[in-house]
Amino acid sequence: MMMQQALRNVVDKFRPQPTDPTQQQQQRACVDGIELLTGEDLWHTREGGPLRRRLHMSDGPCGVRGMGSTSNPSDCFPCSSAQAATFDPALVERVGTALGEECRRKGVDILLAPMVNIVRHPLSGRNFETFSEDPYLTGVLATAFIKGIQSQGAACCIKHFVCNDCEKCRFSATSDVSERALREVYCLPFEMAIADAKPLTLMTSYNKVNGVFSSENEHLRAILRDEWGFDGLVMSDWGGTNSEAVISTGLVDLEMPGPGHWLTPLRAEEALKAGTASQAAVQKHVSRLVDLAAKLDALQAELPPISRTADYIRSHRDLMFETATSSIVLLKNERDLVPICSEHFSARKRIALIGEPAKFVLPFRGGGGSGSVFTHHVVSPFTAIKERAKGIADVEYEVGCVFHFVPPCPPPDWFIPGNGSKDHGILLTFTDMQGKQLFETVVQYTHLHWGCDAALPSGVVAPFVCTLSGKFKPDHPGKYIFEMKGSGKTRIQLGDQELLPWTRKGSRKAETMVAPDADWQQFTFSLEQEASTPGDLVSGIWCEVECCPENMTLHSDALVADAVKLAEQADCAIVVAGVGSQFEKEGEDRRDLLLPGDQSTLIQRVAAANKNTIVVLLCGSAVDMSAWVNNVPVVFQAWYLGQETGSALAAVLFGDADPGGRLSVTIPRSLRDTPAFFNYPPVCDKILYNEGIFVGYRYFDKRGLNDRVLFPFGHGLSYTTFSFRLKTHHFFFFFLPWSDGAVLLWETLPARGTVTRPAGASRQRRIRRKARAHAT
Repeated sequence: MMMQQALRNVVDKFRPQPTDPTQQQQQRACVDGIELLTGEDLWHTREGGPLRRRLHMSDGPCGVRGMGSTSNPSDCFPCSSAQAATFDPALVERVGTALGEECRRKGVDILLAPMVNIVRHPLSGRNFETFSEDPYLTGVLATAFIKGIQSQGAACCIKHFVCNDCEKCRFSATSDVSERALREVYCLPFEMAIADAKPLTLMTSYNKVNGVFSSENEHLRAILRDEWGFDGLVMSDWGGTNSEAVISTGLVDLEMPGPGHWLTPLRAEEALKAGTASQAAVQKHVSRLVDLAAKLDALQAELPPISRTADYIRSHRDLMFETATSSIVLLKNERDLVPICSEHFSARKRIALIGEPAKFVLPFRGGGGSGSVFTHHVVSPFTAIKERAKGIADVEYEVGCVFHFVPPCPPPDWFIPGNGSKDHGILLTFTDMQGKQLFETVVQYTHLHWGCDAALPSGVVAPFVCTLSGKFKPDHPGKYIFEMKGSGKTRIQLGDQELLPWTRKGSRKAETMVAPDADWQQFTFSLEQEASTPGDLVSGIWCEVECCPENMTLHSDALVADAVKLAEQADCAIVVAGVGSQFEKEGEDRRDLLLPGDQSTLIQRVAAANKNTIVVLLCGSAVDMSAWVNNVPVVFQAWYLGQETGSALAAVLFGDADPGGRLSVTIPRSLRDTPAFFNYPPVCDKILYNEGIFVGYRYFDKRGLNDRVLFPFGHGLSYTTFSFRLKTHHFFFFFLPWSDGAVLLWETLPARGTVTRPAGASRQRRIRRKARAHAT
């Protein structure tokens, strides 16, 4: 899907083509519904003719963004790479069912998920959004995910077909791949899901495959339509059509977003006259869209209305928590340091909690781009660990280092709404220019956006004044920096002073002192939005307020020193590190495998100061641990866990839940050791897939390079040891007679643990083809 920056690059393509009424009448007479082949806007199909209503689409896969933001937040589940680490298709299907319920609640017809591209290179910016380096695991989990969503009357759009495996040059690069690798690795997840789950829609990719854009690639059309028999709707990625060949090839049925450029009535009519497209083929495109709407109407008619009741909230939060704990991978656990228990503490009974993600968790709930959602809340590790440690130890916090370029969004517990509620959060109010209230709600964060894909609350039309207000009190005294920015005029008032005066657009900063004995101060941020178009395609209406202590600056030795001092005085130190949505996101690949900023240095120094150091990594894929992993007794790969991040981490750290995850990707010792190292980044808009079928663990097995693997695919420890009783009927086999590499085979079997703690296990096996004797 399309981020705002990408939209700027392609927005000019979607200006309506000039047509006169006579031409339009002739076109409709030629093919009934020909005008339906392009979208109406960013998120809707057109309606009219044979299509009685427009269909509403929404991004996924960790949540259903819909058209709501502050007025209709979304449940935020763990990212796809985290779901893959569960190795549990039944659990992933339940996640899909819950997301299908979110689609029903938000009136979404098509969820643009799952993404089943392969984790070919660890630097790809969207690795968090897809499942695995293994095509079979990806296909099994995608099948379960689709079944869950479509059971609730919503359509899945499986994406991006195909070889869209990095973000760099994604609009222009060609993925040059052998036929064998194309079939056995990159197409296999699509083929499996189409055969077993029957997704109702599919999305093509931006890139070329062997020199031809995916949306107009005849070879891909033949595979999808002729060989696999897929008769569902195929749509383009947003702005992913490039020439009139998209009509003549006949792969794409629907061009998104609207108003379109290459599948307009005028273009279709020209193709019909030129003989490059047949009337039957164009009519088939229309029929697929109409058939999709009929299927959805029939499915939705059988389901009752759904709303966000207390039971709905509880069941979804329980599922988010279960998925998160089941995905956390315990990479190492020397001296059985975890789970944390009272026996681990001296008379001091102190836990040092260190790291920006531990408290400023918003950028670490998920990756950036179309995979992000505006969520109801995010539980921070600091809040959850401090609550869980009550009666066991005192938890003290230091940030350690800062690695984001802008000050972070302040945590919710620095605010109370000031409307009589004692809950944390900040009051969001819309009024007209005369002061009449239009809308009011409590939000958890001060980064807000409307437009593009997030509608303003009902009844709110520019011009208006948007206000964030409440009582402000950070958890430590000292000097704090406020920064504000927005799409209109903005200002900040704190207490009796105007901290930042009215400023027209742009960004401004100011400092304020919070005394040690300071009480809650009245805080008010105002955005005055002029009478502009609220649905502006690129920038929309938005406001952001950041706040942090003055000393939270990039590359600060003092921050590291404070964290080390705290670690020296504690019984154990928990360092929460990560990558975050500023670096791991759609539209950009990561620059390297290193943890951003000074996090590696921080971990090394904390580990040297405290032998009981625990490292938790919040990231969507592999990171380089070589500088510190041998000196740290405990490491967790915790992915992006969504809105229950802190709750899940606290439960696993203290043994309330078993770390149930197993690696869905290989973690190499260094970037240089990875299969596609010499074929990345693209050169002259070419991405050479010279590693062939040997992606991920297959490469290390084939080349005999397992010593260059830090943690292998499928690795994960537990607090419980298991004994298995195997029965023949529990096995299922997946055999590729033409494969030279290892092939994944796994079973989820009943297991009996030797420790009294809930736990599960997936038994994994590798099979490989026996070498044949060749005649000489």
